[in-house]
Amino acid sequence: MFSTILVLFVVSLVGIIALFIVRWYEMRTSIRMFAHIRDQADDKALSLKSDIRVLQEHLKYITPITIAAMRVLTHRAALSIAASARMTERAAHALADRISHKHTFEQRETQSTFLKQVTSHKNAKNTDISVVSSQDANPSI
Repeated sequence: MFSTILVLFVVSLVGIIALFIVRWYEMRTSIRMFAHIRDQADDKALSLKSDIRVLQEHLKYITPITIAAMRVLTHRAALSIAASARMTERAAHALADRISHKHTFEQRETQSTFLKQVTSHKNAKNTDISVVSSQDANPSI
């Protein structure tokens, strides 16, 4: 990439230097080199300049229409991309549900004695709290 840019720069620099050398030679010898070709190039340049001015006038009116059309096309493209992303997401979730066996999951009793003790302790605390809270709700007992 860098070498391509460097080559392009060097070629452009050599071309500019060559034009200055030709101009210097023409001024020194008072001979105009490639006069016929240069006259044709000047005519084409003037024609291109007038064409560009006409196009600029036309582009003043075309640009707002183009911008509006591009906005609509971009909006529709974004909506279609979002719809396909939603469809892909739903398909991925359905596939994950089918693969994970989530619908046939049955929770078994733990084999760990520590977890059994924690669960029984937690359940005992919950029943104590529910007994206390039910006595607070019924003061006549």
